Amino acid sequence: MNPASSPSGGKWRILCIDDEPDILDILRVTLELKHEVVTARDGIEAVGMLDLCDADFVICDVRMPQMDGFQTVEAIRRHPLYTTIPVFFLTAETSAEMAKRGFAVGGNLYLTKPFDPMRVLQNIDYFLQESGIEPRAKRHTPQQIEEEARRAKEISAAPPPAAAAVEPAKVRIIVVCNLQDQLHRFHSALAKHYECVVCADPLASLQQMFRYDPDILIINPAIPQLSGWGLVQMIRQNSKLKALPILLVDDPSKPLDRRFVPAITDQPLLSATANESAVLDSVRRVVQTPGFRLRPKRATLRQLTAEEDQTRRALLTEQVKRQGQERLMRDRFRRIQDFIDKNLA
Repeated sequence: MNPASSPSGGKWRILCIDDEPDILDILRVTLELKHEVVTARDGIEAVGMLDLCDADFVICDVRMPQMDGFQTVEAIRRHPLYTTIPVFFLTAETSAEMAKRGFAVGGNLYLTKPFDPMRVLQNIDYFLQESGIEPRAKRHTPQQIEEEARRAKEISAAPPPAAAAVEPAKVRIIVVCNLQDQLHRFHSALAKHYECVVCADPLASLQQMFRYDPDILIINPAIPQLSGWGLVQMIRQNSKLKALPILLVDDPSKPLDRRFVPAITDQPLLSATANESAVLDSVRRVVQTPGFRLRPKRATLRQLTAEEDQTRRALLTEQVKRQGQERLMRDRFRRIQDFIDKNLA
């Protein structure tokens, strides 16, 4: 999965995110003069592509349905491989406040629509040359990425197979909740019988949903930031995730309006204080529902955890190296300044 050379011949790859097909077409035609281009029609689709696309650069619209550009970039930067990826915002929003917010979430440049496509290409080229960024190794071509996206949609749209017995140990569950007590209690109950991953950050959980291929989601909609309701809406809008069974959990301090629950799931709402028996019963009901099926898994839980640990160690090593280089550079400039000060005194 990590070849020494890139099939692209060392080209930079740009991930373009915009809900307007015409804009994506313009960007693709222009940027492909020099670079590789991968496109996504919304933020959640872009997040789902991160493990495949090996992008070097991101161009992102701001005003998009479900998940705006700022949330999208925040989610991208939570991925361990994309913490420092350059981002250009491309938007019709011209207010200084919006631009300030774009820079606050990690944008490197804020460009407004309508735009000159060739000027965008020139800005990207200048930024890449000045920053000294090297293209990362590419595991897949853009065509392979698009083919994988089509295949995933076909799998999601396929009718469920005939009911069959499901081994509990093969069922993978993601629990999304920012309450540590609730998160720990659910994990303790589920991990004895199922594969269980927990996450307190809704933006990070989006990556996990694409990366871990869960069979069931358990969500507390009272999560702040993106909000649990916003997360659920994004899931139901995405072709790869919309069929996932969802169990909603009540919140001890912000009880849910139960009128909204049937619109999300046909499963009963889990109590905020649900004990181990109640949690397991709820999951068993989902697993025994006619049409329930296990999703294909790209890797075991152990392999995925090992991959993430390896990536974190590599990033930490790189960070320490970079800090050392910056320290040496500061020391060098300080010695030069001291020399200048003494000789001019």
